[in-house]
Amino acid sequence: MKNICYLLFFILAQTSCTEKNPISRSSEPKATTIQGTINRAPNPNIIITDDNNRFETQLSNGQFVINANLTQPSLYTINYGRDKIVVFLNPGDSLKFTANGQRFSKTISFEGPLAEENNFLKEKALLDRQRYSDKVKDFKLNEEEFINAMNYARTQNQSTFDKSAKVKNFDPAFVLLMNNEIAYEWATDRVNYKLYHEFYNKIKNLELSNGYYDFLNELNYDDSNLMGSVQYKSFLTNFTGMSAKKALETNEELSLKDNGDALAKFTFIKNTFKDPQIVDYLLYSTLKQHIRYEGANGTKELLDIHNKTSKNKNNKADIQNDYAVWENLEEGQSAPTFNYADINGKLYGLENFKGKYVYIDVWATWCGPCRKEIPHLEELQEKYKNSDKIVFTSVSIDQDDNAWRKMVSEKQMKGVQLLADAAWQSSIVRDYKISGIPRFLLIDPEGNILSAKAPRPSSDRIKTKLAQLIDP
Repeated sequence: MKNICYLLFFILAQTSCTEKNPISRSSEPKATTIQGTINRAPNPNIIITDDNNRFETQLSNGQFVINANLTQPSLYTINYGRDKIVVFLNPGDSLKFTANGQRFSKTISFEGPLAEENNFLKEKALLDRQRYSDKVKDFKLNEEEFINAMNYARTQNQSTFDKSAKVKNFDPAFVLLMNNEIAYEWATDRVNYKLYHEFYNKIKNLELSNGYYDFLNELNYDDSNLMGSVQYKSFLTNFTGMSAKKALETNEELSLKDNGDALAKFTFIKNTFKDPQIVDYLLYSTLKQHIRYEGANGTKELLDIHNKTSKNKNNKADIQNDYAVWENLEEGQSAPTFNYADINGKLYGLENFKGKYVYIDVWATWCGPCRKEIPHLEELQEKYKNSDKIVFTSVSIDQDDNAWRKMVSEKQMKGVQLLADAAWQSSIVRDYKISGIPRFLLIDPEGNILSAKAPRPSSDRIKTKLAQLIDP
C-alpha cells in the first residue's frame, strides 16, 4: 500500500478541511492481522477497540493473534490491564509488536508494515502527556492570547509531523489521518475554550467576540470518511455538547428535564448533520452517555427517537442491552427496600417512611464529592425542616463504622443517618446498580421510584423537582 504516490497524497492532505477527504472505506472488508508478544504479562486479556469495533482475546504463552476484517484506516486503542496505547490500523496491513506487560505503553515496540507509523504515535503520546499542563495554561488566557496560542500549537504540530513524514516511509492514509488529527484537535480546543476558561479561572458567563466561532464555517464536519480520526470524533462530540448547552441556556423548561441535555443534543444532531453514519454515531454515543449518568431517567423517550432514526442494528442492540439493566428501576417501579441501622442501632427501611417522599443520599466519609454535596443537602433539609411531606435519609457505605460514627456525631449531621451493612456489597448498592458515589435516590409516598438517579442537592433540577412535589 505504500507504493502509491506519496506526493499526491501529501498535497491532498494540505487542502482545506472543507474539501472532500480522500480517506474512505473499502468497498469490502480486508483481512488485517494484529499479533503481539507481551513479556512478564500479569494480565492475560488483550482488547483492541474503536467506537465501532471490539476485538478481544487472551494471551497464550505471552502471545496473541487477532484476525480482523477492517474497512477504513483508523486509530484504535490497545487496552492491556489499566494501560493503553493508540495505534494505527490499515485494512489489509498487519501490525506486530512486543512489550513488557508491567510497563506496557512505555515499552511497546512495533514491527512490520505499520511500524514507522505506530512508533511515531507512541512518541507523540509521550509528548502529548508532557504538554497537558501547557494546554491548561492556554485555556486560562484571554480570547486573543488563546487563539494565538492555539494557532501556534497547530503550526508546530503540523511542522513536527511534516518533518517526520519527509524522512519516514509513512503510509499515505496515515499522513491524511494525522493531518486530520492535528486540524480537529485545534478545532476541538477552540470549541471548548469558553467551558474550560470559565472552569480554570473560576468565572461564569464569559462573553466571546461576535466572530469567535467563524472558524466553524471553514470545517468539514459532516463526512463519515473522517471517522477514522479520534480528534474528529472528539470534535463532533464537543461541538454537539457546546451547541446543546447554548440551547439549554434559552430553554429553562428543557434544561430542568432529566433528559433535557440529551434531547437538546438529539435536536442539534438531526438538524445539523446529513451523513447518516455521523447521525448514527452521535445519537448512539449521546444515548450511551445518558444511560450511564441518568439510568432510566427519561430514557424511553430517547430510545424511541434513536430507534426510529438510527440505521445501525448493532448500535440498537447495544443500547437495548444498556437500557435493560435499568428497566426495573424506571419511574413508577416498586423501590427496593433496605434494613439498615442508625447510630443508635435502630433499624430503618423504606416502609418506615410510607406516606412521605424520601430523598436518599448514598455516600461515604472518604468520598470527596460526597462531602462537597453535604452543605447543599443541609440547605434542602433546612428548607423543608417543618414539612411532613419529605424525609431526608443518608446511607453510608463506609467499611469503617467508627469513621462514620465520628463524622455523624462531630458534624451533627441531620436527617436519618444510616450505615449499610456490607459496604459495596450492600443490597442498596446491588439493587440500585450503584457503581459510583454520591448517588441520590428519590422515592414517592407509595414506595415507588421517582428517580433511581436523582439530581444532586447542588443541582437546580432537584430544587425545582422538590418544589413541584412538596410546595403546592
